Amino acid sequence: MTKNQAETLVERLKNACNFHRFDEPGVYVEYVRALARFDYDRMEQAIDEIIEEDSRNVPPISVLIKKYKGVAGTKGGRLEVKNEQYCAVCDDKGFLILEELMKIGEDNEGNPVTMKYQFVYHCPYCAVGSQYSYEGSQCKKRSDYRVPAITEVLPDEAINDIYRKNLKKKQQNNNEIKARSLRDITLAVGKDVPEAKYFDEFIPGDAYEGDIDPDIDPEDMPF
Repeated sequence: MTKNQAETLVERLKNACNFHRFDEPGVYVEYVRALARFDYDRMEQAIDEIIEEDSRNVPPISVLIKKYKGVAGTKGGRLEVKNEQYCAVCDDKGFLILEELMKIGEDNEGNPVTMKYQFVYHCPYCAVGSQYSYEGSQCKKRSDYRVPAITEVLPDEAINDIYRKNLKKKQQNNNEIKARSLRDITLAVGKDVPEAKYFDEFIPGDAYEGDIDPDIDPEDMPF
């Protein structure tokens, strides 16, 4: 959900319950930040059920999340975590897949025989990525399996290249959506217009050649 939607839900809790701590420093902001990670409709339903059960006190964040988890529609009871802002490192997927050549044996002449394998790495820069972090050695039933962070295998510059490439693609997709919307509105009133083009956010060259959009704040880079 958006920040405004989260604030709407917090205001609802504030008005519906007799006692709350939202006037204390940091409490209101923390509730908004926590709720913004989840789906709006499901959280609203969870709050509906909580108010019906007890409207005296605003429940702790942990109780809200537990109720959200039990709301119908969540897959297998798993929380649906969303990023508050777009993550250009993983394209909001939470993970990255890299292909690597692995030696699987040798041919009759002793030359190495390789095969391409895919390996999954979680994104350590966003909330969605935290879902894919896994350490088998920390589980009750221990194993060697793990999903490491992408930072363990790629250098800073390579991650920044991925960041720039995904951000460029995101900007271009947004421009295409704007152009299609403009054409649809115009066609609806019976007039044709030439295809709209946007150049303000165009990044010359390929992201892997090191070209950086001057509109991108260097402070927004992962490194």
